[in-house]
Amino acid sequence: MSPERIAKHTPTFFHRRRRFGEIRDGDWDRYNTRDVSRDWLGTPIAEHGLYEAMKAHFEEGTDWLSTEFVQQQVETVAGGETAWYGKCPDRQSIHAQCRYLDRLYRSLETNGFDRHAEENSAWVFSDPYHEITVNVARDGELLFASDGRHRLFLSKLLGIERVPVRTLVIHREFVDGAADIDSLADVLHRTNRRSLQSPRGDPPTETRRDAD
Repeated sequence: MSPERIAKHTPTFFHRRRRFGEIRDGDWDRYNTRDVSRDWLGTPIAEHGLYEAMKAHFEEGTDWLSTEFVQQQVETVAGGETAWYGKCPDRQSIHAQCRYLDRLYRSLETNGFDRHAEENSAWVFSDPYHEITVNVARDGELLFASDGRHRLFLSKLLGIERVPVRTLVIHREFVDGAADIDSLADVLHRTNRRSLQSPRGDPPTETRRDAD
């Protein structure tokens, strides 16, 4: 599907290992009830610090270390904490992460989307569900669920027309308004049918009618 269809972060965080293909009721898709445990939840992707840094670097030629996002990561590791969503324990690893994004950008620009292009994360290859993930709100809005952040952001900047996604949680009201799995896939712009299933290939999981 077009990465432009994914404009906002989900307001509620779900752990992907426990939620793939789950049909869930509740107000988890409402922005006025967003989870505050992670500051990016419920925010537009265009306002995310990393997206802004990528845009400045790749479109305006700004040095990575001059972007606000990377400066914040440097300050975080200087204070003894791990930065960049747990990826970078020190300044050296931040530099390595920036170089990696340069390589990934060139790869996407030259070769198009490769779902396993994040070669510096060895565990990606042992985890078939490390895809761009979305939740589906009651009105069919696609909400970014955090996995595949680098690839989604860069795909947007490069104007890549279609990317594969995997569906994490689907709101019950959206499912109730669709006649069958084929109409669900049609609303999702013909997303691979597997993305509407659980990791084992079972039908979407029924759950209780509340959000934890």
